[in-house]
Amino acid sequence: MTSSTRLIANPAALQVPWKRQKIENIAMLLLGAIAGRQKVGLKMNVRRKDLPKIMELLPAEKSPTVSPSPRKAGWRSR
Repeated sequence: MTSSTRLIANPAALQVPWKRQKIENIAMLLLGAIAGRQKVGLKMNVRRKDLPKIMELLPAEKSPTVSPSPRKAGWRSR
């Protein structure tokens, strides 16, 4: 069995600005989830000084999310 994603909205709801905005937001989230199936998330441990070189190797990475190492942030591992 196959299925497909459909967003069905009452045409009258689209005439109400706040309802239209909510419907458009839901549509955007659904499209993002569908597009995300084709994407890959990449996590790695990198020294901060090596980050520019890594970004050269991964040109699609325009704005990475960088989190400091828990050890460097003063956390204790148990």
